[in-house]
Amino acid sequence: MVFDGKVAAVEIPHALAFDLLAERGVRVPLVVMIDSIDPATRSRELPCSAEFLEALTGDLLPWLRAEWNATGAADSVLVGGSSYGGLAATYAALHAPQHFGGAVSLSGSFWWPRPGMPGQPDETAQSVQRQLDDLATHGSRFWMTAGELEPRLIEENREARDLLRAKGFDVDYREFCGGYDYAHRRDALVAGAAALLGPAAAHRPFRG
Repeated sequence: MVFDGKVAAVEIPHALAFDLLAERGVRVPLVVMIDSIDPATRSRELPCSAEFLEALTGDLLPWLRAEWNATGAADSVLVGGSSYGGLAATYAALHAPQHFGGAVSLSGSFWWPRPGMPGQPDETAQSVQRQLDDLATHGSRFWMTAGELEPRLIEENREARDLLRAKGFDVDYREFCGGYDYAHRRDALVAGAAALLGPAAAHRPFRG
């Protein structure tokens, strides 16, 4: 499940790259790309929204299983995205491990919430880093990457990595020499998905 669907499907197409995973012996997933509609909706739904997560788990996932025979095994269901999408993916895997067994975060917006930014919530909102204090460790895994030339993101990504690991989560974290780059994120999303899905032969048959 990939956020910012228009970017993933049209502007920087991901579909062919996912199809090519089969040549590497990796399971090829059913990829669902969820569009953000507009900036205001994106700023409201993607950053740590319990209501949006409920729509994913209560409406979208059951529909995909009924209509597309998508798997119900959490370890075969990934969520991923960049910036706010990376934050949303991490939040989903942390709070709904029974639905999402892995998250791919590309330059996740772990600076959220920040006063003065558009679409910021009230003062009760907590960052993912703060939320970890009250969460029990579970089986969801995380694949994260951020650019060394992303000054508004890199330190917060390192902090999120360290806190996730300290809590006992499985985190694969990588940095690259670069900045805000859609093309790099496309490749990274596919690499992260491949790492979390694993070899086809090592898993039960993937339905989807």
